[in-house]
Amino acid sequence: MISKIETGERPPAEDFPPRLDAVPELDTRGELTRLWGHLKKGHKQRAYGWFERWADIEAAAAVLRSYEPLIVPGLLQTEDYAQTILSMKPGDKDDLDEQVAVRIMRQMVLERAKLWCLLDEGVLHRDIGGSKIMRTQLYRLAELAEHPKVTIQVIPGIGAQRDRSPIALRWYLMSLFLSIHSGQRPFRGGPPAT
Repeated sequence: MISKIETGERPPAEDFPPRLDAVPELDTRGELTRLWGHLKKGHKQRAYGWFERWADIEAAAAVLRSYEPLIVPGLLQTEDYAQTILSMKPGDKDDLDEQVAVRIMRQMVLERAKLWCLLDEGVLHRDIGGSKIMRTQLYRLAELAEHPKVTIQVIPGIGAQRDRSPIALRWYLMSLFLSIHSGQRPFRGGPPAT
């Protein structure tokens, strides 16, 4: 794990630098924690620009609420989905990998904060990056829907199912996944009666 952090393949956990500073043999005198704070602030400023203030609020929040009518929110995105979304932005793409890494690093907030997310049903149907990326993203949403600190609700489109229970959401996401995989329209009913 440490080698992945050293090579930049994985960001360190929030408590990693302070834990290293606590090791007497390393004699860091708190420098790793201070450096980590500076690095995080620099990443936020560079990657977010106007978003910096929100990133600070998000990092300190105990509860987050989100409404998204167009795309999967950043806190729920897979790496490939995020890369596709961020590559659509006009401007310089030189630091695209860094922008994606920062977006994915933001998801660490879900380890401690609660997230309530309201999605328009169109978000689940909008083909971002192709069927493989969407299939992976839908699996990720289904996985996160079972997370004890994450609530995902879907505003159904006209004529869509009205059941918003976690089981119905999982059933709906699976039927949507199958429709993307097979090229057919998703099943509109609920889960089979038991």
